[in-house]
Amino acid sequence: MRKRQRTETVVEVDFRRLGMLAVTVALCLLAVLSLVFYVRGLMRVRNFTVSGISQYELNEIVNASGVKRGDLLYSMKKKEIAEKILKGCPYLESVDVEARFPGTVYFRVTERRPQWYIEISGDYYALDANLVVISESSSAQNFIDGKVTKLILPYLQSAISGELPKFGSSESEVRRVLEVISTVRQTSFKSRITMLDVDKLTDIRLSVDGSYEVSMGGTKDLEAKLRAVEKILDSEQAKEYSAAEIDVSVPSAISFKPITQKKNETTG
Repeated sequence: MRKRQRTETVVEVDFRRLGMLAVTVALCLLAVLSLVFYVRGLMRVRNFTVSGISQYELNEIVNASGVKRGDLLYSMKKKEIAEKILKGCPYLESVDVEARFPGTVYFRVTERRPQWYIEISGDYYALDANLVVISESSSAQNFIDGKVTKLILPYLQSAISGELPKFGSSESEVRRVLEVISTVRQTSFKSRITMLDVDKLTDIRLSVDGSYEVSMGGTKDLEAKLRAVEKILDSEQAKEYSAAEIDVSVPSAISFKPITQKKNETTG
């Protein structure tokens, strides 16, 4: 009886190739990890840019935002950041926050522009178009030089930056005053108005070009009265005189009274 021969299989391991494969895998893992850390670095805040500012410096906007270098770029709550900036920078009217790859936070801001100024006990406050207080000064000259309109409000008590000044004897009066101001701002000659006096809503007054004094009377037919003023200012009669008193308080009896000589007249 024959004996079975045992067959042995010898597996040769190429340690050189195995080593090269291990090195290749390690290098690939290292490359992937490096890429991950690199991308994560790009997704963190590194730089800030801002547009639209003249009243503030970049660092003031950044500090107000609460965003810091190293924060994750795309985890920012943009609405909350914008609200923080508006609260900390009352001169701003709006803020748009944008995350820009790689690593940049971009603030696009719109500043409030002085449209009115008021006086309280010798101090002067600039207001924007919505009557929000945006700055304070000890002199009115800067506002006058900047062609900012003087506003006289009823029962004016105080002014706090970022808020409407406190004025009026009642909510009803405040609402009516705001309606008058809004109506006046819609006129074609609004840029020529140097003073608006709404201290008494029964005796509204305007100063145009600093030389035409206008009596408007009460709030009734206010839009029609303003159109009458516009017509007078565009008339040949107004162009002949550099200053005059204009009364449109009674629409049926409008008057124009020159208080200077005609522009082409000379004194002997």
